[in-house]
Amino acid sequence: MREIILICSVHEDVGLCNVAQLVEILKGIEPEVVFEERNPDKLYPTPGSLEVRALSAYGEVHLFRRIPVDHYNVSDLNIQKLLVEMNRAKAYLEYASPDYRELEKIEGDNTSQYGFEYLNSDLFGRLRAKLREVEDNVLSQASNPQLFRGLDNWRNFGQRREVEMVRNIYEYARKNDFSRAAFLIGANHKHGVLKEIQKLIAMEPALIQWVIFPHDGFNSKS
Repeated sequence: MREIILICSVHEDVGLCNVAQLVEILKGIEPEVVFEERNPDKLYPTPGSLEVRALSAYGEVHLFRRIPVDHYNVSDLNIQKLLVEMNRAKAYLEYASPDYRELEKIEGDNTSQYGFEYLNSDLFGRLRAKLREVEDNVLSQASNPQLFRGLDNWRNFGQRREVEMVRNIYEYARKNDFSRAAFLIGANHKHGVLKEIQKLIAMEPALIQWVIFPHDGFNSKS
Protein backbone atom coordinates (compact mmCIF):
# COMPACT_ATOMS: atom_id res chain seq x y z
CA MET A 1 0.00 0.00 0.00
CA ARG A 2 1.23 3.48 -0.85
CA GLU A 3 1.72 5.80 2.12
CA ILE A 4 1.01 9.51 1.78
CA ILE A 5 1.77 11.93 4.60
CA LEU A 6 -0.41 15.04 4.67
CA ILE A 7 1.56 18.13 5.70
CA CYS A 8 -0.21 21.44 6.26
CA SER A 9 1.77 24.56 5.45
CA VAL A 10 1.49 28.25 4.65
CA HIS A 11 2.63 29.91 1.44
CA GLU A 12 4.78 32.59 3.10
CA ASP A 13 7.39 32.36 5.87
CA VAL A 14 5.93 33.10 9.30
CA GLY A 15 8.26 32.62 12.27
CA LEU A 16 8.86 28.88 12.71
CA CYS A 17 6.90 28.19 9.55
CA ASN A 18 9.85 28.69 7.23
CA VAL A 19 11.82 27.00 4.50
CA ALA A 20 14.46 25.52 6.80
CA GLN A 21 11.86 23.87 9.05
CA LEU A 22 9.95 22.39 6.11
CA VAL A 23 13.16 21.04 4.59
CA GLU A 24 13.94 19.29 7.88
CA ILE A 25 10.45 17.75 7.93
CA LEU A 26 10.95 16.46 4.40
CA LYS A 27 14.37 15.05 5.29
CA GLY A 28 12.77 13.14 8.15
CA ILE A 29 10.06 11.71 5.88
CA GLU A 30 12.22 11.12 2.75
CA PRO A 31 9.30 11.03 0.29
CA GLU A 32 9.79 9.54 -3.15
CA VAL A 33 6.99 11.77 -4.43
CA VAL A 34 5.69 15.16 -3.29
CA PHE A 35 2.20 16.22 -4.37
CA GLU A 36 2.00 20.00 -4.57
CA GLU A 37 -0.88 22.44 -4.24
CA ARG A 38 0.26 23.93 -7.50
CA ASN A 39 -1.09 24.37 -10.99
CA PRO A 40 1.81 24.47 -13.47
CA ASP A 41 -0.21 26.73 -15.78
CA LYS A 42 -1.32 29.28 -13.16
CA LEU A 43 0.26 31.74 -10.76
CA TYR A 44 -0.75 30.20 -7.44
CA PRO A 45 1.17 29.63 -5.33
CA THR A 46 3.83 32.03 -6.54
CA PRO A 47 7.22 30.69 -7.66
CA GLY A 48 8.69 32.16 -4.48
CA SER A 49 6.28 30.50 -2.07
CA LEU A 50 7.58 28.76 1.04
CA GLU A 51 6.73 25.31 -0.31
CA VAL A 52 8.31 25.88 -3.72
CA ARG A 53 11.54 27.17 -2.18
CA ALA A 54 11.64 24.32 0.35
CA LEU A 55 11.18 21.69 -2.35
CA SER A 56 13.93 23.27 -4.44
CA ALA A 57 16.27 23.16 -1.44
CA TYR A 58 15.28 19.58 -0.58
CA GLY A 59 15.87 18.57 -4.21
CA GLU A 60 19.50 19.63 -3.89
CA VAL A 61 20.16 16.69 -1.53
CA HIS A 62 17.41 14.15 -2.37
CA LEU A 63 15.95 12.79 -5.57
CA PHE A 64 12.14 12.82 -5.68
CA ARG A 65 9.26 13.43 -8.07
CA ARG A 66 7.30 16.69 -7.88
CA ILE A 67 3.68 16.25 -8.94
CA PRO A 68 1.46 19.37 -9.13
CA VAL A 69 -2.14 18.32 -8.51
CA ASP A 70 -4.04 21.64 -8.36
CA HIS A 71 -5.38 21.39 -11.91
CA TYR A 72 -8.80 22.94 -11.38
CA ASN A 73 -9.44 24.92 -14.57
CA VAL A 74 -10.30 28.57 -14.02
CA SER A 75 -9.04 31.63 -15.88
CA ASP A 76 -6.55 34.05 -14.32
CA LEU A 77 -9.14 36.80 -14.76
CA ASN A 78 -11.71 34.89 -12.70
CA ILE A 79 -9.12 34.11 -10.02
CA GLN A 80 -8.34 37.81 -9.70
CA LYS A 81 -12.04 38.61 -9.46
CA LEU A 82 -12.50 36.01 -6.71
CA LEU A 83 -9.50 37.40 -4.84
CA VAL A 84 -10.84 40.96 -5.02
CA GLU A 85 -14.23 39.86 -3.66
CA MET A 86 -12.66 37.78 -0.89
CA ASN A 87 -10.29 40.58 0.16
CA ARG A 88 -13.20 43.02 0.26
CA ALA A 89 -15.10 40.70 2.60
CA LYS A 90 -12.02 40.19 4.77
CA ALA A 91 -11.41 43.93 5.03
CA TYR A 92 -14.98 44.40 6.25
CA LEU A 93 -14.57 41.60 8.81
CA GLU A 94 -11.39 43.13 10.18
CA TYR A 95 -13.11 46.51 10.41
CA ALA A 96 -16.41 45.36 11.90
CA SER A 97 -15.52 42.46 14.20
CA PRO A 98 -13.19 42.61 17.22
CA ASP A 99 -13.68 38.82 17.62
CA TYR A 100 -12.43 38.26 14.09
CA ARG A 101 -9.36 40.43 14.68
CA GLU A 102 -8.58 38.61 17.92
CA LEU A 103 -8.89 35.14 16.38
CA GLU A 104 -6.69 36.16 13.46
CA LYS A 105 -4.07 37.46 15.90
CA ILE A 106 -4.13 34.20 17.87
CA GLU A 107 -3.75 32.20 14.67
CA GLY A 108 -0.84 34.33 13.47
CA ASP A 109 0.93 34.28 16.85
CA ASN A 110 0.57 30.50 17.21
CA THR A 111 1.74 29.90 13.65
CA SER A 112 4.81 32.03 14.23
CA GLN A 113 5.62 30.56 17.65
CA TYR A 114 4.85 26.86 17.06
CA GLY A 115 5.22 26.54 13.29
CA PHE A 116 4.22 23.37 11.50
CA GLU A 117 3.38 21.67 14.79
CA TYR A 118 0.50 24.12 15.23
CA LEU A 119 -0.67 24.14 11.62
CA ASN A 120 -1.02 20.34 11.72
CA SER A 121 -2.85 20.23 15.05
CA ASP A 122 -6.51 19.91 15.94
CA LEU A 123 -6.18 23.21 17.78
CA PHE A 124 -5.63 24.98 14.46
CA GLY A 125 -8.72 23.28 13.04
CA ARG A 126 -10.85 24.39 15.98
CA LEU A 127 -9.71 28.00 15.62
CA ARG A 128 -10.48 27.94 11.88
CA ALA A 129 -13.98 26.68 12.68
CA LYS A 130 -14.47 29.61 15.09
CA LEU A 131 -13.26 32.05 12.44
CA ARG A 132 -15.72 30.64 9.93
CA GLU A 133 -18.56 30.99 12.44
CA VAL A 134 -17.65 34.64 13.05
CA GLU A 135 -17.42 35.27 9.29
CA ASP A 136 -20.88 33.82 8.73
CA ASN A 137 -22.46 35.74 11.61
CA VAL A 138 -20.91 39.10 10.77
CA LEU A 139 -21.38 39.01 7.00
CA SER A 140 -24.95 37.70 7.20
CA GLN A 141 -25.83 40.87 9.13
CA ALA A 142 -23.92 43.24 6.83
CA SER A 143 -25.95 45.71 4.81
CA ASN A 144 -24.11 44.71 1.64
CA PRO A 145 -25.04 41.12 0.65
CA GLN A 146 -22.24 41.05 -1.91
CA LEU A 147 -19.73 40.73 0.92
CA PHE A 148 -21.12 37.35 2.01
CA ARG A 149 -21.51 36.28 -1.62
CA GLY A 150 -17.89 37.15 -2.34
CA LEU A 151 -16.58 35.07 0.57
CA ASP A 152 -18.92 32.21 -0.32
CA ASN A 153 -17.66 32.22 -3.92
CA TRP A 154 -14.07 32.03 -2.64
CA ARG A 155 -14.94 29.11 -0.36
CA ASN A 156 -16.65 27.24 -3.20
CA PHE A 157 -13.61 27.80 -5.39
CA GLY A 158 -11.42 26.34 -2.66
CA GLN A 159 -13.69 23.32 -2.24
CA ARG A 160 -13.59 22.54 -5.96
CA ARG A 161 -9.80 22.73 -5.89
CA GLU A 162 -9.66 20.41 -2.87
CA VAL A 163 -11.76 17.77 -4.63
CA GLU A 164 -9.64 18.08 -7.77
CA MET A 165 -6.34 17.74 -5.89
CA VAL A 166 -7.32 14.61 -3.96
CA ARG A 167 -8.77 12.96 -7.04
CA ASN A 168 -5.61 13.72 -9.01
CA ILE A 169 -3.53 12.09 -6.28
CA TYR A 170 -5.65 8.95 -6.47
CA GLU A 171 -5.37 8.94 -10.24
CA TYR A 172 -1.57 9.14 -9.99
CA ALA A 173 -1.48 6.39 -7.34
CA ARG A 174 -3.49 4.05 -9.56
CA LYS A 175 -0.93 4.40 -12.34
CA ASN A 176 2.39 4.69 -10.48
CA ASP A 177 4.23 2.72 -7.83
CA PHE A 178 5.78 4.41 -4.81
CA SER A 179 6.22 3.55 -1.15
CA ARG A 180 6.06 6.94 0.55
CA ALA A 181 4.89 10.36 -0.59
CA ALA A 182 4.01 13.71 0.95
CA PHE A 183 1.10 16.01 0.12
CA LEU A 184 1.87 19.67 0.87
CA ILE A 185 -1.32 21.65 1.32
CA GLY A 186 -2.22 25.07 2.64
CA ALA A 187 -3.50 24.59 6.19
CA ASN A 188 -6.83 26.27 5.40
CA HIS A 189 -7.61 23.42 2.98
CA LYS A 190 -7.12 20.63 5.52
CA HIS A 191 -10.78 20.20 6.48
CA GLY A 192 -12.02 19.98 2.89
CA VAL A 193 -9.15 17.73 1.79
CA LEU A 194 -9.80 15.28 4.62
CA LYS A 195 -13.50 15.13 3.72
CA GLU A 196 -12.65 14.16 0.15
CA ILE A 197 -10.01 11.68 1.31
CA GLN A 198 -12.60 9.91 3.49
CA LYS A 199 -14.90 9.52 0.48
CA LEU A 200 -12.18 7.93 -1.62
CA ILE A 201 -10.89 5.72 1.21
CA ALA A 202 -14.37 4.19 1.36
CA MET A 203 -14.22 3.46 -2.37
CA GLU A 204 -10.58 2.27 -2.58
CA PRO A 205 -9.44 1.32 0.94
CA ALA A 206 -6.37 -0.64 -0.20
CA LEU A 207 -4.82 1.97 -2.50
CA ILE A 208 -3.44 4.62 -0.12
CA GLN A 209 -2.61 4.72 3.57
CA TRP A 210 -3.01 8.32 4.69
CA VAL A 211 -0.96 9.67 7.59
CA ILE A 212 -1.43 13.10 9.18
CA PHE A 213 1.88 14.80 9.88
CA PRO A 214 2.78 14.09 13.53
CA HIS A 215 1.92 16.71 16.12
CA ASP A 216 2.08 14.63 19.32
CA GLY A 217 1.44 16.60 22.47
CA PHE A 218 0.16 19.77 20.85
CA ASN A 219 -3.54 18.84 20.75
CA SER A 220 -3.67 18.84 24.54
CA LYS A 221 -2.83 22.56 24.59
CA SER A 222 -5.60 25.11 24.74
